[in-house]
Amino acid sequence: MFIPLNKKRKFKKSFVLIPKSLNFKSCELKFGNFGIKSIQQGIIKPNQMESIRKMAKKFIKQYNGSMWFRVFPHFSITKKPIEVRMGKGKGNIEGWYFPVRKGQCIFEIQGLPRNNSLQLLSYCKNKLSFKCKLISKIE
Repeated sequence: MFIPLNKKRKFKKSFVLIPKSLNFKSCELKFGNFGIKSIQQGIIKPNQMESIRKMAKKFIKQYNGSMWFRVFPHFSITKKPIEVRMGKGKGNIEGWYFPVRKGQCIFEIQGLPRNNSLQLLSYCKNKLSFKCKLISKIE
């Protein structure tokens, strides 16, 4: 599962941040030939990443391809217990997330034929909670 192993850090609890700016660093493919790029900002959670990984594993196993995630959920989400009065500090850590910016490449694959890779990426695109588009490397 996609959860940070080293939980020792200075600020364990953070605000849920959804960035409004564009991403210029990870906007292009680095490792694979095909990928998913975000059009909208949003957050991605570990269960979404796990469902994408399981689906991609079935396709990639046939062709001995490879896949890369360019994001990792290392920000914490907190939540207060049910029926607790207001105040008394911030709640316990409930889960993890990663804030995705516009134009950020999320997932890359390599080693699959073009039609199979586009089909896989369209299935993976439906698992995410924000709008995405499919990108490919021009060769």
